[in-house]
Amino acid sequence: MMTGSRDVGAVARVLSFWRMEEGVMLSPLSVETCRERLKAATDGPLVLFGPRAMRGIIGADWARLRKNIRWNNSFQTILLLALKDDRNGTRLTWRCGASTMARLFIAAWLVGIVTVLALGLGSGEMDLLFLGPAAVVMLAVGGGLAAFGRRMARGEDRFLLRTVTDLVEGRAAAERRAGP
Repeated sequence: MMTGSRDVGAVARVLSFWRMEEGVMLSPLSVETCRERLKAATDGPLVLFGPRAMRGIIGADWARLRKNIRWNNSFQTILLLALKDDRNGTRLTWRCGASTMARLFIAAWLVGIVTVLALGLGSGEMDLLFLGPAAVVMLAVGGGLAAFGRRMARGEDRFLLRTVTDLVEGRAAAERRAGP
């Protein structure tokens, strides 16, 4: 028997795939210095066996980073950074989570399942005895693929944020909340 807290945990794990975690980091370094340090610690996006901790692309005021692993994982955690001048250094706004392409793939997979069910049942040529198990198998394969990929990516968000924080000598920005 499942308890209420385990149900919430399972739902939270499923929903976490669709959300991007967000935050702000402050660095005493200039945008240029932050960018140079990030570039020095990042291999290009197509380098498979590079020596650096991260792979990605660093633009003039943005970066798209992921952990450098020895295999491809479409469900790998992506860290998106926006670098802006701040009066005391650089303000790094970040978003971290599964890539947009991975989320679009799973959404398309689910739409495909619903479409096949609707067309199959609507045509009258296929019955629920065939389509029901086929839909369950397709759901299991898609869900299993996403779960396995995200399981392989566990801890990457902490790794990426810790690595970037160390590189740019960053600290979390104090969140401002609206008063009563």
